[in-house]
Amino acid sequence: MRSEKIAIVEEIRSRVAESHYVVLAEYKGMKVANADELRRRLKKINSRFHVVSNAFWGKATSSFDWSRRLPALTGSTAMIVGQGDICEAARMLKDFRQDCQSFKVKLGVMDGAVLSAADMDELVRLPSRLQLYAMLAGALAGPMSQLAGVFRQTMSGLLNVLKAVEEKKKSVNPQ
Repeated sequence: MRSEKIAIVEEIRSRVAESHYVVLAEYKGMKVANADELRRRLKKINSRFHVVSNAFWGKATSSFDWSRRLPALTGSTAMIVGQGDICEAARMLKDFRQDCQSFKVKLGVMDGAVLSAADMDELVRLPSRLQLYAMLAGALAGPMSQLAGVFRQTMSGLLNVLKAVEEKKKSVNPQ
């Protein structure tokens, strides 16, 4: 293999290795303006869009364990790699598919798991990372606020008992 091709394969391998997720998509029929718009959208969520040769993709990913579970790629393939939340990327790609009908997700890879196009569609239904954090905070805050209420009631009850004892002592020993 020529040195230029080796460099391309190494670049693909390093981008995949550094990414939290990889999505492969069919881009056949996409216009340049659509590709530029997709790149702009992906940049906002810390992801990148690259057109890759199926042969180069196969050579670049052959060293990864998950590569043996991938189906053979055919057609025009684009690679989306990212550092952020794959659910956010899946949502953005679904929105983009509504604007560009020729764009289709083939599969995804996240943490060594190979995700089908249907799995990628399911990721859209999951809450975003921020929503999950808010749900976790709410779940943790609920019991804590209830505990604070119990302590407040216990303290007010103790104060009522002490006040009653004080009034009883005053009534028994008026000074």
